[in-house]
Parts: sequence; structure tokens; C-alpha cells
Amino acid sequence: MTRRNFSLPTNLLMEIQSSFWFRHLVKALLGVGIVVFFCEVVIYYLVLLQCTWPLLDNASKDAGIFSGRVNDYPLKVMMIADTHLLGPFKGHWFDKLRREWQMSRTYATAMTLHQPDVIVFLGDIFDEGQWMDNMQFNKDFQRFQTLFPKPKKSTLIVTAGNHDVGFHYKMTKSLLSRFQRLFSQSESGVEMITIKGTTFLVLNSMALDGDGCSFCASAEKDLSRFEQALNCSLMVHEKRAVDQSCEKALTQLPHYSRPVILQHFPLFRSDDSVCQERDEPLGAAIEKYRERWEVISKSMTKRLLKLNPRAVFNGHIHRSCLNVHTYEDHTTREWTLNSFSWRNTNNPSFILSVFTPDNFAVSRCFMPKESTVLFTYLVSLMGIVLWVLFRRYRWIRYQGFVKLPLQRS
Repeated sequence: MTRRNFSLPTNLLMEIQSSFWFRHLVKALLGVGIVVFFCEVVIYYLVLLQCTWPLLDNASKDAGIFSGRVNDYPLKVMMIADTHLLGPFKGHWFDKLRREWQMSRTYATAMTLHQPDVIVFLGDIFDEGQWMDNMQFNKDFQRFQTLFPKPKKSTLIVTAGNHDVGFHYKMTKSLLSRFQRLFSQSESGVEMITIKGTTFLVLNSMALDGDGCSFCASAEKDLSRFEQALNCSLMVHEKRAVDQSCEKALTQLPHYSRPVILQHFPLFRSDDSVCQERDEPLGAAIEKYRERWEVISKSMTKRLLKLNPRAVFNGHIHRSCLNVHTYEDHTTREWTLNSFSWRNTNNPSFILSVFTPDNFAVSRCFMPKESTVLFTYLVSLMGIVLWVLFRRYRWIRYQGFVKLPLQRS
């Protein structure tokens, strides 16, 4: 049986190749591809290239703090809040796909451009963590690792959020333990981590209600232990006498440095009117905050400020705020981060910060606005359509001109 080669007639093939749609549709599709590549890849580099690591100001140093050789290499920390990865119950599949692509592209671009030493997620990693069973939770954890892979040389710090383990009244031992098992070495969600001489105090906001529940008791026990370590280290720093109870505590923190507090809930404030920097435009309605729901309690805020932290970082309310607290004779600056997801805000952002044991600096890094991306798509695609229509008009006029009969003289 012989095999026949089928091909279009030469005259038909030449007619197709010379047709308007063959010549211009390919160009139009190429233009659409360039627009998509720009809006989904290039724009992230253009925007994030405007972000830089902040410079340390020598005037803001903590006097007398031991720095050793770690000051030669300041610690670069990237902080993210409220990614709210959608689970199996809520949200449309396209919404889920779109938001995850946007966050993943931003994260990957930031890793390429900025290469942080530490990456901090300030809670609400998942949107439906409190409702998922263990299989669903493990699946979403794998998705988190795919979307936000940790570079080999970086350290990952994650705090629990209310969408991860539930609010205080909703949190159970199984919800908390499975989250901590995957993200932390602390069962209570409270731990102290020292990197290059900078001490981070990581807290579980939902376990700081102080009502004596089992979670609160465990968290406060760990918090008390770290309070002792900080106080003992401070006494040594100030050359005061210490007793035997400090011996074990000093093994955790041999050199004192004012701690950096990382948690999901902001410290207590009645509303955002106290913020020196905030997202809402002037004249916008100011939401009132409730203790233990939007912010932690007054008593716990006072207890944490007593530790003399140099900075506090948190999320939860999906709006940025810089608040300055004064307690006794020291000042603490608190940054509340905007959400990292376009699902919660049109202008998501994250923080780039630089730390040494005796100094730090913070800068806010904006991501592409979704309205800007959509506007770029709209204008570009309208331009391509208008170009095709114009070329079509020219082609029709040309064809009509060619087919005009010659007039006899």
C-alpha cells in the first residue's frame, strides 16, 4: 500500500499566505503574547527594582550593645503578612489561580533581586486552615512550599495566624500542633530565635489572652522563660550582679540585644488614628479595634513593651501602619504590614529590613497594583484591536484599488 503525500494546491497556498488574516493575525497574536509576558513577568521586575535594602543610620544605634564581628554582615530580613492561600471550600478556581500566581511571581522576583537572609511570614498563611482536615492541610502546606520555596541559605520564620489555627475560642490542640509541627520547633508557638546577634521573639497572638487556658498557660510559660533570659542578659550587659537562676538563661542569650517581636496581631491600639503612616486616604472612616480580636489586650501589650523591644512586626488587619509606643523611658516602633495578596487589597506590600545587634532599618516595598496591571491589559489589547482594524481598512481599500477597471480614452 503506497503512502500519498497530501498538500494544498500551490495557488491556494499562495492565496492563504497573501491573505489579510494570515499576515496580520500572527502579528496580533505575537503582540498579545508580549503584553501577557510584560504584565505577568516583566512588570514585577520593573516595580521591585525600585525597592532597595534600607541603609543603617549610625545615629539610631543602641549605645553600648555588643556587636562583635556580626556587624560586618548586617542581617537582611524580608517580611510578609496575610497570604491567605485559598483552600478547598472558598473562592473560585480562577481567583485562586490568579492570586497564587501574583504572589508567587512577586516572591520569586524578590528572591532573585534581593536575596534575603531571613524570610518571615507573619501569620494567616492559609485562609481556611481552621476548617481543613489533616490531609487537606498537608496538601496546602505542600502548595505553600511550591509557591514560596525557601532558598537553601535563608532561614524561614513563621508565626501562626487566626486563619491558620483559629481564634482563641476556636483553637484546639490538634489545629495548633499540626501547624507548629510543620512550621516551627515550638509547641506553643512562642520561641526565641537569635541570628547574627539579633534576637527575634516569635509569639502566638491567639494564645496571649491570659485566661488560663491550656494554650495560654503553655505560651505564657515559654514567654516567661524568654523574659528571664532577656532580663538576665540585660543585667550582665549593665554589669549588675546575677544569681544562679540566670546561668541557664544566659546560655540562650549570652550577649544582650533589644528583641524584635514577631506576631500576627498588632499591639493594642483603639484605631489607626495613632498611625504615623497608614494606607487609608485622608477623610476615610476609621475602624475601631477590639481587644483580642483585631489587636492583643492592653495588659499583654504592656507586658511586651516592658521587654523594651526595638521593633514589633505584625499583620492581621490588612492595612499598613507605623505606630510608635512609649513605655517608661524607651520607645518602640511597631509596623503593621499590609496583606501580601491582591485578594485583600489593591496595593499589597512587604517589608525589607536590615538588622545588626545594635541597629536596624526598615523600608516598605510595594508590589504592582492590580489596577495598573488591568489598565495595561485593557489599553494594550485595545491598541492591538485598533491596529488590526486599521490594517484591515487599508487592505480593503488596496484590494478595491487593484480591482478597479481601466477606463478607455
